[in-house]
Amino acid sequence: MACCPGHRTNNAAESFTRLKPSPAEATSTPAWSTTSSFTEVNVQKGLGDGYWIAAFPFRTVVDENEGPVGPELLGSGLGYEKDGQLVPSQLRMYKNPYHDIKNQIVPPNQWEYTVIKEVNYAIASVYGNFRPKSGLNDIIFCHNYGPSMDNLDEQGGIVSYLVNPGDKTKGNWESKEIGRSPAMHRLLTGRFTQKYEAEVMGFPIIPASGDRENPAPILHWKVTAREDDEFRTPKTWTETKPLSGTFRLIHEVYPIHSPGGLDKILVAGREGVSLIWFDAKTEQWRWENIGTGLPQERKPSRNPYWGSGSVAAARVGNDSVGYIASCEAFHGNLVSVYVKPPGTRPDQIVTSEHWRRFVIDDFGPLKEDPEEKDRTGTIHNVTCADLDGSGVDSIIVACMGYPDGKAANMGTYVYRPVDIQRGYFIRYKISDASAGRIVVADFRCSGTWDVATISYSVPNYLQTDNPAMRIMLNNVKQTRHTIKAQKLGDEMMIRVPRAKSTDHISEMPFLDIAGKKLSIVVLPPHKEYILGEAFKYMKHDYAADGVKVINGELSWTEEDGKQVTRKIDVAAQQAASMIPKSRIVKAGSNGAIFIRLASSMQTSMPGLKVDNMDDVATINTVPFGTDSAVRDMVFPWVACKDRDWALPGEFDWPFYNLVGYHILYDDDSLTNFCHIQAWTLGIGQTAAFHNHDKKSFCEIHACIINGTGRGGMWWAKNEDGDKYLGSNKTEMDPSKLDQYADKVIVGDMMEHGPLWRMDADKRPLLRPNDTVDYPYHAWLAGRREPDSPNEAFDVWLAFEFPSTEFQEGLSRFNGCAACGSCK
Repeated sequence: MACCPGHRTNNAAESFTRLKPSPAEATSTPAWSTTSSFTEVNVQKGLGDGYWIAAFPFRTVVDENEGPVGPELLGSGLGYEKDGQLVPSQLRMYKNPYHDIKNQIVPPNQWEYTVIKEVNYAIASVYGNFRPKSGLNDIIFCHNYGPSMDNLDEQGGIVSYLVNPGDKTKGNWESKEIGRSPAMHRLLTGRFTQKYEAEVMGFPIIPASGDRENPAPILHWKVTAREDDEFRTPKTWTETKPLSGTFRLIHEVYPIHSPGGLDKILVAGREGVSLIWFDAKTEQWRWENIGTGLPQERKPSRNPYWGSGSVAAARVGNDSVGYIASCEAFHGNLVSVYVKPPGTRPDQIVTSEHWRRFVIDDFGPLKEDPEEKDRTGTIHNVTCADLDGSGVDSIIVACMGYPDGKAANMGTYVYRPVDIQRGYFIRYKISDASAGRIVVADFRCSGTWDVATISYSVPNYLQTDNPAMRIMLNNVKQTRHTIKAQKLGDEMMIRVPRAKSTDHISEMPFLDIAGKKLSIVVLPPHKEYILGEAFKYMKHDYAADGVKVINGELSWTEEDGKQVTRKIDVAAQQAASMIPKSRIVKAGSNGAIFIRLASSMQTSMPGLKVDNMDDVATINTVPFGTDSAVRDMVFPWVACKDRDWALPGEFDWPFYNLVGYHILYDDDSLTNFCHIQAWTLGIGQTAAFHNHDKKSFCEIHACIINGTGRGGMWWAKNEDGDKYLGSNKTEMDPSKLDQYADKVIVGDMMEHGPLWRMDADKRPLLRPNDTVDYPYHAWLAGRREPDSPNEAFDVWLAFEFPSTEFQEGLSRFNGCAACGSCK
């Protein structure tokens, strides 16, 4: 028997066996779903063997010239004997190709890799920030396990500290031994006994060759001395053995990170699922059993294993441990969940009663073994992640492939909760390939969790055809929600992270209006974004995605090689297209926040013309996980004559308004840096000349639909124009307009530049009451011509910014851009 130390596109619905409940458990069979939104691509094919995979963030700080990047991958096999010769293990770092966004459009056939270390019988590798000043993560690696649980290397179980050289192309990293213990099987890094430095925990699976009955030690290491070098590299470590004599056959461990506190650990072994932690008050290690796993009396006959084989915590809303997922027993065939007692507070794990256990899936009988030692099943690893952006984690299960030839017992499954308290889940499959271990990470920095696995393939135990590493790219647009929405009267408040400090792309849809789906995107520094292409449906052309920058800057390279940079404003009194002539846009050194305008087939059916206000549809599109008060909001078009700010008799023509969205930074400042509202105006009509002398903001309009193609902004040429238009606010006489006003046509998917008056440094001029010095200006729809339709509406968005957004070098406005009462 080899190691796991102990062991060496969607299918049709399956029939599952229901287990007879014992008093401490319940059972539930998952419904089958064919819903899978993943694209499987290879990382590396043709592996000699396969066992371990882990995400590896190479750096701990963002490279200013590179911007945030997704993690690399660590991968290794166990090593094996062939023709009497030992084939060593290689710990490889597979270099993430998605740092180049072109590889997200056409993924490469395989990833390049660097051999970090070559050893005998490698097992687990984890990372930690042991040299904070270096800005790099180092690796903790255990190896020299031995051929099997019954033939351990009694001098092995070495735990090594691998020093990151800072260059992804360099191999054979410097190695320093931390300690050793035979059968070393799992590792963790974290802050377990103090809050200031990373520590290491090691978990051997058994105490000695063939000993499956006695407890194995748990080891804890922390740095006691450092080298006198630039980064104070760890030199010596202190070893302790907490909770000795407590746990048997620990097959998996899972960290529970505690921001501001000490990290805890879930362990899965013969004792079932348990929590261990260091009590800072008593300075003692403690543990508590959460659930017994597969009971000993209910294990299949002649099976030496019971308890649990893998464990992970699942987030449910704001509860980081909403439920616990497990596979049972050691290399077993059962998928189980543990549900905390009703009324338990969020994040609470230790409770006055056991968590309720549900068996939610059974992969059938175990492998027959003549020696009655290894009656193994197919499940090797479980983890949890929010793969659909619902705010509730699903379970992801890795199936090695026992028994051979049964397709249902090989691959990667996802179990999505339907009713956690009753143990109801929906199951779907995202890969048919053998999987021994699962990694969930945002490999593309896209704000979406992807899944990577490695085939379980151990020569002389379980060999998989064509072992490989692979990644399942999640096609759900956004699963990591860092943009928040709240109801603010009749308007919505959208809180976003500051682009410069975020480490991944964030995006949230919020409105479908007049044929455009609006979403707000936060793009980290130097990060690229792929826009949607133009397409045709039912002989109707739909435009490519457009962008309206509201903070920072975007750049792109057009087809002719021209480099374009777009900030929150284009050239003054000019208009420019919001549709880049490139699918890829890139944020500047401070990042970018922009509104993406994608073509919609919900509010713009083929052939639909906006010649009636009933055609200008709006749909609230905030995600399902948003608070119900926000999801239930409607954004109707309201005739301007019915608004509170309209005077009697004003705006008695086809002129409508939709409010609105306040965009704020989601930090202590709650800086409101943009307000968005929408307007429509009928053919030949005016929005009435005005000069914003009561409220202080700078306004830019972005046109979605120009009904006649001739609508746009008009503004007073000079002081005489101000006097005339201020006294004749609804002026539409062409000769008068030509005499007193200038204009810019703002066509479909175009925006205009500043119309306010500026000083020599192009900063907005302010009046004595701190309002922005605007000429009288207005949107005028195109004039009615002989061939004009009965009605044709212009539809545009108004973006209102604090004047400080256009005053470089000044601190940002800390009030509300749409409200004259706050500054």
